[in-house]
Amino acid sequence: MNKGAGWDPQLLKHAVSRLVPALRNVDESYDIDCRALLPEKLDFAEGMHTGCHPALFKRVVKAPQFAEILKGVKASLEDDRDMSRKSVALLVCDVNGRHAAMAVGKAFAECIAADQKFSLGIVHILANQDTGNSCGVCARCEFWTRRWASRNSAVHAVKAVWFEHAQEVRLSD
Repeated sequence: MNKGAGWDPQLLKHAVSRLVPALRNVDESYDIDCRALLPEKLDFAEGMHTGCHPALFKRVVKAPQFAEILKGVKASLEDDRDMSRKSVALLVCDVNGRHAAMAVGKAFAECIAADQKFSLGIVHILANQDTGNSCGVCARCEFWTRRWASRNSAVHAVKAVWFEHAQEVRLSD
């Protein structure tokens, strides 16, 4: 799943496990490189928000690579279940940690929580939200307590791929 250059999965897992010690006890972990899903530099109006903002969330899940990541992770989780692995971690990362990775992490959380074959554990968000250039988690960036129609339609489209009702995330522009 990690196809990015300059990425050391062992170093990533070691660094994250220092912040989340429970990661040392998982049966398997997968690193998901989200750098290709959004440009590295976003203009200020977009970059101040998290990947939970409806417009950014929609852009990320519409990226052609996203559906392939989603299908690959689901297949790996199904293999893990078949091999009796009880705990698996997804390490979702990008350049800034609060845009594409946040969107992908929330999309996976929605899918896993909706799937009776799996159970969702703890979601750790390690992104630095206090950059001085953030919206401070505005109403649109609040993911689970507020529902926005545009993000809801994107979540439903993601779940359609997860549950194999669609091959790609289809959303109107």
